[in-house]
Amino acid sequence: MGGKGYVKLGLCNYSSDGNLTLTDPNGSVVASVSAKAAKDGSAVILENTSDVSGTYTVTFDGSGAFYLHSLSIVNMSQLAFTKEGDWFVVEPGSVSGLICALEYANASNVASDAANVRIFLPDGIYDLGETVLTNISGNNISIIGQSMDKTIIRNAPLIENEGIGSTATFYVTGTGTYFQDLTIQNALDYYKSGS
Repeated sequence: MGGKGYVKLGLCNYSSDGNLTLTDPNGSVVASVSAKAAKDGSAVILENTSDVSGTYTVTFDGSGAFYLHSLSIVNMSQLAFTKEGDWFVVEPGSVSGLICALEYANASNVASDAANVRIFLPDGIYDLGETVLTNISGNNISIIGQSMDKTIIRNAPLIENEGIGSTATFYVTGTGTYFQDLTIQNALDYYKSGS
């Protein structure tokens, strides 16, 4: 894994008690989380804040069984966003920063009473391309732009996906989701479909 990357794990509530630990190539512990999910399938993030690239190891220190629903590794050469208290500040126009911040927020805000996480988007165009239904499954997540006219989250789905249920920019399943001072733009070219 590259420096600044992270490991996203989908946990199982049938796992034994214990911790999952991420160790860097030098043998130093980088991050640790509880291995047992409070809710089956809950996601957690093991964040690598170092600049060291190489072979990272995830270990389980429990005495019983450990089950995993999913595992994904995101490699980055630089941090996709910065954390300032409960704010995630994304680089202007960085789609990967927006997606990574959402993944973190979704993973950390599984509980219905989770503290509010705020994702700040400076002015810029965050172009998701043909991506639709970007998941916001965490609770109490706010996405706040710098200005309504200049902070734009856009997607342009394929015409065969026509319909709000299949072309929506976001798919919100969490509670307490809040948007402020930004424009969400579905840029599907409906007129092109007639030619």
